[in-house]
Amino acid sequence: MIIANGNTARIGIPSSEGDLAAVRAGKTYCARKEDGSFYNLKLPLKDASGRPIGILVMELPFTSAPDEDHAIAKAEAIRDELSLQITDYRRLFQ
Repeated sequence: MIIANGNTARIGIPSSEGDLAAVRAGKTYCARKEDGSFYNLKLPLKDASGRPIGILVMELPFTSAPDEDHAIAKAEAIRDELSLQITDYRRLFQ
């Protein structure tokens, strides 16, 4: 379920099967979207103890990373910093 989004109308909507499938293997998914000039990233999300709790989906503009490898590294750094702040998934709903 989407719990945070810049488009508040999306909050509460179930995650798409495509988003879930993209990270099912536990790896980061990255696709270059030329028509939108951004990298579309989907990452497994874990809590501070390393337990999987969901997925994180983000878009990074091309101006933020010169290629997919850099986009993945940046996204994973953001994810890792966020994960440290999540003691467990229940905290996301309090």
